[in-house]
Amino acid sequence: MDKVIEFRKFHRKKRLRNVLRLVAVICMTIGVGIFAYAVINTEMNRPLDIPPYIEAKL
Repeated sequence: MDKVIEFRKFHRKKRLRNVLRLVAVICMTIGVGIFAYAVINTEMNRPLDIPPYIEAKL
């Protein structure tokens, strides 16, 4: 009976590890997607003239 309990604990940890791995892969995919979107967006909408300073609005 002791081995059955150990197997259940191991199986639960294995399932939790698989779920955490899936969440990590999804988060990395979202992060890469956001980075790629930002790079593509700045390449398409690159300002032609970059001002040397920012004017203060009073």
